[in-house]
Amino acid sequence: MRAVTSLALLALLLIGSCTASIKSHQAPAATSPWTIVEDWNVTLPGPGMQIFPTYCNVQGIYVATTSSGVVTAINTTMRGIQWTKTYDDIAFVSALPATNNIFVARYSGTTVLNAFTGDLVWFSPNVTMAPNLAEDYNALVFDTTIVYRDQSNGFVRLCAVDGVTGNKLWCDTRRTLGSPDAAYNNTFTAQFFDTNGHAFIANLNAKDGKENWFAYVDRVFTGSAKYVAVLNQGAITIVNSMTGLAASTYDVSNIASLGTTRNSVFVKEDVFAFTDGNFWVAAIDCTSGTLIWNITAPSANMDRRVEMQRRGEDILVLASLSFTHTNFTRLSALTGKVEWSVSARPTGMSLSPVHAWLANDILYTRNTDNTWSAWGADSGLLIAHGAGDLFLPRSVMASFTRPHFSFYVTTAGGQMKDLRVERN
Repeated sequence: MRAVTSLALLALLLIGSCTASIKSHQAPAATSPWTIVEDWNVTLPGPGMQIFPTYCNVQGIYVATTSSGVVTAINTTMRGIQWTKTYDDIAFVSALPATNNIFVARYSGTTVLNAFTGDLVWFSPNVTMAPNLAEDYNALVFDTTIVYRDQSNGFVRLCAVDGVTGNKLWCDTRRTLGSPDAAYNNTFTAQFFDTNGHAFIANLNAKDGKENWFAYVDRVFTGSAKYVAVLNQGAITIVNSMTGLAASTYDVSNIASLGTTRNSVFVKEDVFAFTDGNFWVAAIDCTSGTLIWNITAPSANMDRRVEMQRRGEDILVLASLSFTHTNFTRLSALTGKVEWSVSARPTGMSLSPVHAWLANDILYTRNTDNTWSAWGADSGLLIAHGAGDLFLPRSVMASFTRPHFSFYVTTAGGQMKDLRVERN
């Protein structure tokens, strides 16, 4: 099953620590036809809060948080500070678009503010939301219902609150792991554990917490609106998220490390891509369980970690992390072919502080020497690079303004910037 279908990944995964550069099978033009322009900026009351996702936006307002806990609303039309609020126990900040409010998850409770005025809508000490820094999101929002991770009982469980009134709607009594995945019809899937520690997957209604189906599994990989991928009795099983029925299975009984890795993504809706964490990557067809492609490379260096990402419907990127450099390699979701690779110099084994995506089109990397580079997701071409006060990856929010395609970001030094993408 592990027959090598491509050796091209070997060289890409083992690139030495070098300055930001690009490798490609076809020699592209030197630079992209696009460029990133700093259109305007606003100075915050202090340095931007790092690591934690304390940034969000609704139409007309971008919210940034300083390292001292000052939540700052910037009016993106007037290009100035609209209001500020200070808290000393912020976990994360997120938007509630249906009401044009924001909610500030705090360790003492949850505060909901009017995004335009900063006026208090409600505060509840009974709603304590726990962040999950390993994910791109910390809560699921279904219109005005917020499904969140709760740790008030000493373990992580799932609860829901009415975003308009602050009334807690329901709390599940079972321990959960990771974050839930949104499915169709205002439902979600999540991994739970019973009192004996047995794992199972279940689909619940967001509004009332009622369970639609459940199934015992060995472990859960990841979920999408359509499917959930689980490991059960030596096989990857693709489960229909709405019915709980198996759509397909694929035997992985000879890959022991699949039992410990959570590194996998759904791409192009019906393709499940996964890795054993040791540089073996494969993809199966969700409808048939057929192996579509696989790529193998040696894993002699145990100081590396592999992480897979999906952007949009068809962008599949494999990141190989180490303490000296990180390689971002785009693979074809349908063939596994290497399309391009970029080598950057972030620090550590986590991608969260060192890279960001500007929508699904631009990969932004921060280097250890205070330089940055931006690369086109389709072409792998260099779009822009620079140095100085780098922006924080978790601060990136796409603007609502058209026709300019731009992003709001916050730098570690405390500058909120509007970055506009333009054709050269």
